[in-house]
Amino acid sequence: MNVWNANDSVYFRGPLDVTRAATAVLDAQGWVVGWSPAAEEMLGYRSDEIVGHPVDTLFAGGRSWQPGLAAWHDAPNVRSNAVDLKHRDGHIVRSATMMSRLSHESEGPAWVVVAAELEEVHEWEAGLAMLRGLATQSPISLTIYDTDLRLTWANTASGREFTEPVENVIGTLSQDLYPGGAVLTEGAPSTLEQVMRNVLTTGEPVVDLRYRG
Repeated sequence: MNVWNANDSVYFRGPLDVTRAATAVLDAQGWVVGWSPAAEEMLGYRSDEIVGHPVDTLFAGGRSWQPGLAAWHDAPNVRSNAVDLKHRDGHIVRSATMMSRLSHESEGPAWVVVAAELEEVHEWEAGLAMLRGLATQSPISLTIYDTDLRLTWANTASGREFTEPVENVIGTLSQDLYPGGAVLTEGAPSTLEQVMRNVLTTGEPVVDLRYRG
């Protein structure tokens, strides 16, 4: 049984991923022509309250879409980390936004804009930085296997345990990476493969397993 699903990977896609972020589609003049349920949740406006209105409605402090049009026209993607958007009830939502150009046409959809609360984006970026550190600087060995228990990734520390470079052992079965290895934790399955199979089947994590490679 594979307990991994699309929802499990939402962290790695990030808060500005179009499948989860507040999303608006704009025409070339900056009028809203599309509005996602996540946008309604984040800013309080129903689709019928904002579609057909200028995106300036959403900016706090009188900010306007228009001054940025010339600069954005030649840039396919634009990221901003500090945009104050106005919630329907009047409070300010500090946001990060990403804009991607759809077309240069004067009519119809021209831009897709995604937004997420800035604090959430910062937390996600900090988490990614930590993961990068674990991958390249941690003294603790970390490995990732697929559902067939074949190695798909190993960090730098783990790579030092193998008898050949990591790229040569990608795809190797877990039991073949550590021949002669043994589980030492009393009451646990006798092989690492069995332990991993149980995790896949039950979805229950195993913590503090003693194993001799």
